Formats: sequence, C-alpha cells, structure tokens
Amino acid sequence: MSIKWYEIQSKPDKDHKVPGKFLLDQRKKIEEQTKTIESLEGELKKMIEQLAKAKSTLEDTITSYNDEKEDLKAQIGNKENKLQELSQQIVQLENKIAENESKVANFDSQIEAVNNEKAELSLQVEVKNSEISDIETQLNDTKEKIGELEKKLNEKDLEMENIARDKNEIGQKVNELENQIEILKTEKEEAAANAVEAKINEIEQLKNEINQIKGNHANEITQLKDSHQNEISKIKEEYDSKVKDLKSTHEEKIAELDQTIEDMTPKEHVAVTDKATEVASFVKKDAGKIPKIYLIYEGKDFVRQDKVPQAGIVLTIDAQESKWLLTWDETSTFIDRKSAERIARSIAKSGFAVENARFGAGFELEIRGEKKIPDRLLHAQHEY
Repeated sequence: MSIKWYEIQSKPDKDHKVPGKFLLDQRKKIEEQTKTIESLEGELKKMIEQLAKAKSTLEDTITSYNDEKEDLKAQIGNKENKLQELSQQIVQLENKIAENESKVANFDSQIEAVNNEKAELSLQVEVKNSEISDIETQLNDTKEKIGELEKKLNEKDLEMENIARDKNEIGQKVNELENQIEILKTEKEEAAANAVEAKINEIEQLKNEINQIKGNHANEITQLKDSHQNEISKIKEEYDSKVKDLKSTHEEKIAELDQTIEDMTPKEHVAVTDKATEVASFVKKDAGKIPKIYLIYEGKDFVRQDKVPQAGIVLTIDAQESKWLLTWDETSTFIDRKSAERIARSIAKSGFAVENARFGAGFELEIRGEKKIPDRLLHAQHEY
C-alpha cells in the first residue's frame, strides 16, 4: 500500500491511514540518527577539548619566546654599549699617539736647528752630530714600530666590523622568528594537533640556534675585549718607555752642546751668533710663503699631488684660515678614514715638508667628511 503524500500535504491536520511497518521503519531511522548525533557530539566535544589544550600550550610557548626575545634585545644593547666604549678607548689612544708623534717631530726640528747652528764648530761638535744621527735612526725605528701598532689597531677595527655583522645576523633571526609567530597566530584555529606540534618543534629548533649564536657571540666579545685591552696596555708601555729614553738622551746631548758653547772663545762665539742670525733671517723670509698643498691618502701615508684629487681621502691646506681640511668620498672605508685622520692630525701639528721647509705646523684640523673643498682653494697657485 503506497502513502498518498499529496493528500497528507493538502490536509495535514486530518488523520490518515499509514502502514505500521512504515512507522516502525521511521522510528528505527530516528533512533539510529539520534545515536549518530550523540556519537558525533561526543567526538566534537573531545576535539574541542584537544584544540583548547593545544591553544593553551601554544600561547604559553609564544609568551616564553617573547620573554626570551626581550632578553636577547637587552643583551644586544649591552654589547653595543661595550663596542662604543672600546671605540672611545681607541680614539683616546690614537689622540695620545698623535700627540707623542708631534713631540717627536718637535724634537727632530730642534735637533736639526742645533745641527745647522753648530755646523762649523770643532771636531768635537761633529762627533756630537754623529751621535744625534744615531738617535734619529732609533727614532725612525720607533716610528716603524708605531706603524706596526697602527696596523694592529686597524685589524682590531676589522674584528669590530665582524662583530657588527654577527649582530645583524642575530637581528635577522629575530625577524624570522617574529614572522613565524605571526603565521602561527593566523593558522592556530585551523591547524590539527600534528601541525601544531610540528610548529612547536620548529620554534624550539630556532630557539636553540639563537642560543648557540648568542653563546658564540658572547665568547667572541670577551676574547676581543681581553686581547684589545692587552694590546693597548702593551703599546702604551712600549711607547712611553721609548719617549722617556729619547727625551733623556736629547736633554743630555743639548746640555753637552750648551757646555761646548760656554767653552768657546769670544771670537768663535761671535761667528756662531752671526751664523744663527743669518739662518733665522732666511727662515723668517720664507715663513710667509705657503704654497698650495694637495695630499691624497694612499694606504699608509699622504702623498702630495699637483692638482686636487677627484676621489679618495684628501688633505688640503687653507693658509687663509690657518687650517688643514680633511675630505673623503663615499667609496672610502671606515678604517681608511680613521687611519687617515690619525696621520692628518700629526701633519697638522708638525707641518708638511716641502723641499727644505715645513708648512702648516700648528694649524687646526677641520674634518669636512664628504663636503667639498671651498672653491677659493681650487684656483691657480698663489702665495699668502
């Protein structure tokens, strides 16, 4: 017997004849569907609980990582402060070396003046001049030693650049981890338990890599600081000892020459005085003539050029303002700039030798960096 569905639809409130077997089948289907729904509800509840636990674990992991990230940033800041302190110490040491070089240059000038004034004295004065020549040889050896020490300082600057590069690599690692966190936040509601576990393992691996980099970086900083401090102490002790010995030797030689002058006859004293007056007049005559001087840094020292160099690190004399101007282009490195600045300060204090005269001694050093040389210094050669 078929069920007349159209009649039921047209009169839903009226009683209709329905086979009992059909009703039993419908009841069985309803019971099966009810059991299925209850089973699905239980599984859904378990899945919701599992996702809640995974979410809590992931949030704890994220919180822990953020704390570690702040600690890492604080450590990076401390290391940057230490690098700045080391840089300041290097600058102070360079200034001391430049001052000592100026003192040595002044000693040379004084010895040369004494030698010129005593050129026609007796055989005893010539012997003393020979001894002064030996002292100058020792002084040149000392300058070579200073050059080697400056090379070591440049190597330390390179090591500092390597440390800065390591710091940038750590920053990149931190950025990568932050990107991973953002990705996990957007995917955590859709990821299954296995996917969440894989992400957690990946974070742990990255944390281990950062810890390893931090350990290596801390060891390199400690080793560099200890080595740098030892080198600075050794350089200072050696240089102070050399300057002290040379000063003592110079004072003894000058005292002996003064005694020789006292022992001279009035006639010899008059001859020496006339010779000194002649030399002083010659120096005074040429003192006001300052030529154009263009110097370019070539790795170890400044070399004079006929024209203004268009590139590189350039040192120019400004006689009108009584200054030395130090400029460079964007292609020069930080290490070359620091080395050139150190040598330029020495030139500004002791002057630059041109033929038989020195120019620019005691002038101020102005560091213009990438600024151009004033146009008035680029005109044709003239004298002030």
